[in-house]
Amino acid sequence: MRLASILIFTSAFFGARRQDPWIASKAEQRSRVAAEREAARRERASEQEAELAEREALIRQLQRTRQDAVPLAQQRVDLQTAAFGAGKAPLASVLSARRDLHELRLRAIDLQAQLDAVTARLYFTYQVSTP
Repeated sequence: MRLASILIFTSAFFGARRQDPWIASKAEQRSRVAAEREAARRERASEQEAELAEREALIRQLQRTRQDAVPLAQQRVDLQTAAFGAGKAPLASVLSARRDLHELRLRAIDLQAQLDAVTARLYFTYQVSTP
């Protein structure tokens, strides 16, 4: 009887020594996975913030183009057309002003397309609903 209790005691003692490295490796693995998960979460949040900043910049550019640049270009076309009608400006200046106006309108269309693409990417990637 005495021999059996010694073997059980010895087995339990050495069993803990065999399991301690395994337990430690599992705990280390768990902490490594948690750190990787946190790094991925931070990276995703950073990417989302960058996308939102890009969207805001595109909104400002589009507003400036539509509210300031296009009306000024239209005014230039009107002035050049009137000057041409009065015989004070060559036709080339009228055509140049019209070309600039059309380029600005195309730029506004391009900015709108970029804005729509960023908005769609935000919605489908991060489920961010933007007005």
